[in-house]
Amino acid sequence: MAKSKKSEKPNAADLDVTAEQDGKHGETIAAPPETSLLSNDVVMRGAAFFARRAAEKAFLGSRLTQRLAKEAIEDRSAVNAVAAYGITRLATRSVPGAILVGGGLVAKALFDRSEKRRARLAKEAEKEAKRATKAAAKKSKL
Repeated sequence: MAKSKKSEKPNAADLDVTAEQDGKHGETIAAPPETSLLSNDVVMRGAAFFARRAAEKAFLGSRLTQRLAKEAIEDRSAVNAVAAYGITRLATRSVPGAILVGGGLVAKALFDRSEKRRARLAKEAEKEAKRATKAAAKKSKL
């Protein structure tokens, strides 16, 4: 009966390709895979961070001035970033999570619109009150 070979994890020294094996003499040309994975992770996260920042600025720049968009993005707290990460994970992991997060976003948009409408109506009422006061003052002078 043939014995099955156990798959052994190769060590970092076995994974190095020497220049001699590559046709040149004396230099090591490859790093251990852990180092490669770590450097790849750092590069990918950095690129994703800058791409996300640029996309956020472009998105907010269409609604706000460039200065306000930049301030809104750069002044976010760590708590805000962690909350956004958690909400994103919830929305992308399951259909009920996506429905919950989507419903929350719709509710927030409707709330913001109603607040804006209330503020506009209050401002108009204030202007109307000033006009009425001026008109009453004119009538009393006559």
